[in-house]
Amino acid sequence: VTRLPFPYDYRCPFGVGGERGAELAAHWAEKLLDDPKGGAPHPAGMILEPVQGEGGVIPAPDGWLRRMREITAARSIPLIADEVQTGVGRTGAFWAVDHSGVEPDVMVLSKAIGGGLPLAVVVYREDLDVWPPGAHAGTFRGNQLAMAAGAATLAHVRQNNLAERAATVGGRMLERLRRFAAGRPQVGDVRGRGLMIGVELVAPEAGFATGAGVAPTGAGPVANPDHEEAPGGTTPYEVSPGEVSPYEASRYEASPGGGAPHEASPGGTAPCADAVRTAAPPAAPALAAAVQQECLRRGLIVELGGRHGAVIRLLPPLTITDEQTEAVLDRLTDALDASIRTAGTHSRELPPTAAPFAPPSTGDHR
Repeated sequence: VTRLPFPYDYRCPFGVGGERGAELAAHWAEKLLDDPKGGAPHPAGMILEPVQGEGGVIPAPDGWLRRMREITAARSIPLIADEVQTGVGRTGAFWAVDHSGVEPDVMVLSKAIGGGLPLAVVVYREDLDVWPPGAHAGTFRGNQLAMAAGAATLAHVRQNNLAERAATVGGRMLERLRRFAAGRPQVGDVRGRGLMIGVELVAPEAGFATGAGVAPTGAGPVANPDHEEAPGGTTPYEVSPGEVSPYEASRYEASPGGGAPHEASPGGTAPCADAVRTAAPPAAPALAAAVQQECLRRGLIVELGGRHGAVIRLLPPLTITDEQTEAVLDRLTDALDASIRTAGTHSRELPPTAAPFAPPSTGDHR
């Protein structure tokens, strides 16, 4: 298995974010696949998530997804879309790949497709079906009850336009959470697609020193604050003549509007040395764990994920009502404020041991 960089605006592995970050990620993949000495043999397939789930709810840029489709198709590499979390309406389209118009060779499905029953499905192009009938047999394969539930679920989601509903409700949730985050530096980023939303918590008091002082919280993509290796290992980035290396680019401030870094002058001269790229603050895993506990005390279950487990993940049912949506947001924002008030300067510590569940004394917490 060779892991490739995934576009991530807030903590871009190349330190540039935006379209330029996605372009560099695609360029890296293409160069690795075309280099016989690059350390990766010809792959059996490329697996990607249209929206990273456990990775912290990171939507893949549509242009990058289309580029991955072009790169794999040109090299006869099956493109495998992991739609286990994103499929069946979750992201505001029936399949998350629909946002980009990409048709993968294989789709892996589970969770929602079973409508509450355990069901996993692999869907693939007919020309990839090389097994003879009956070769893929097993005790729990083709369970009739689960298959019937899956067929009914697919029909119900389509007939009731639940994907469109997810796009509408998710948009409202993102808007309210972004308004909430505007005055709270501990909320570094709010992102998502449809009813798949992530709230990344950070430790602004820790800061990240740059030549221009301490970077403001949430001010654009990160400049590799964790000092990570080049994606895929320690191999240096390949740089064309006149091109700024991704690591060098991470040292310079993005041009106005948050786009690509200042271009090198003709002949490959480096950008001006006094321009410094703004970085995102460190992750706050203890704060995220505290928010999770405060939510539980208010009758709300949220998941954590992402880098250092500092991302609050929201994946409500596609059938959530407007009233329930507001209740979720009320409890979440209340839990966030309560945790921020008590976090102090300890937000970068490891998550504390979970306290015993203390149910609220008043209110209806079904």
